[in-house]
Amino acid sequence: ISSTASSSSTDLNVANALFRKGSYEEAYLSYERILLNDPTNYVAHTNAALCLTHGKMSAENYDAALSHFRAAANASPNRAAVWSNLGTHLLNGGVGLHVAEDAFRRAIKIEPNSSKHVVSLGAVLEALERHDVAARVYREGLERWPTSADLWTNLGTALHALGEHDDAVVAFRN
Repeated sequence: ISSTASSSSTDLNVANALFRKGSYEEAYLSYERILLNDPTNYVAHTNAALCLTHGKMSAENYDAALSHFRAAANASPNRAAVWSNLGTHLLNGGVGLHVAEDAFRRAIKIEPNSSKHVVSLGAVLEALERHDVAARVYREGLERWPTSADLWTNLGTALHALGEHDDAVVAFRN
């Protein structure tokens, strides 16, 4: 290992430790320093974005966090987690929901064995008021993960929004 690689790894470990202890501002500055040397480091981009969404930094930094989530997806487009993080940030912000839908679909394509991405896709479809499509997504997910409480609960919510109250009760009870 070269001293540069070792230093970069050490810097990332320090930044991660700062993040874990809740020192988000200090961790963010550490991630930014890492990105100066390696602007394609998707981990540093993702974690910098997460710093911006925590604590007192969150309210005013939505766009900066979004920029980091997008950079992480561009730097490592074959990782489902970067697309899921991008989609979640957009969904939580209530903007760019069609982009969030695309992000979750990419995550599913990359990592088809994760019910988490299916739940998230359904949630963004519900936010788009496409409850019929969300219900279909949840039902397809339940074919693969029949014991997923999240899929059953979200299916119940979608069915309720569609006025299918009897079926919603059945879903909620499952």
